[in-house]
Amino acid sequence: GTYKENGYVDFRDDDEAYEIEMSYGYSPEELYSSTFFHTRTKLFYQYYRHKVLQLNVKPNQSFEALAQLEQMGKLKCTITRSVHPTLESAGCKKVVNLLGSVSDNTCPRCHKHYSVDYIAGTSKVPLCETCNVTIRPGVTLLGEMVSNHSITEAAWAITNAEVLLVIGCNLNVFLAEKLLQYYSGNRL
Repeated sequence: GTYKENGYVDFRDDDEAYEIEMSYGYSPEELYSSTFFHTRTKLFYQYYRHKVLQLNVKPNQSFEALAQLEQMGKLKCTITRSVHPTLESAGCKKVVNLLGSVSDNTCPRCHKHYSVDYIAGTSKVPLCETCNVTIRPGVTLLGEMVSNHSITEAAWAITNAEVLLVIGCNLNVFLAEKLLQYYSGNRL
């Protein structure tokens, strides 16, 4: 889809998945799971920093076009399953990140926010400077529930849409199927 065309590496790609498994000894799905975050935190963050963050990718023309449509008032909201802030970097203001964002990292104890650059700049498990507790990445890991707030926000936007553009997403994905049920218009 759009994110792959923009230069993001897809861990579901067979060659990439094989390379990850050979490098880390675990599949991408295992490494990106809630269980792995809690039980093998050091290896989780090693993988997360080197394979998930992908901070070198910049928005391409498709993301910039969406931002222009939003600025013109023709695009009310963008809903994404990507955890990368590419839409925001392109200038989109109203974005629902269904699976969270690599930019939203917090201490589970004091709730202090940490930037993606802070996470990327660590060589070990990133710890809160105040609490010395492992920082929680702001993404929904495999095995976790999607945020109810995000689902509600996306469902509201889809319910109120006159036209619904689906770009770079398989409509048969569970989350897409569930959210499409909220669209009652005839311009999909």
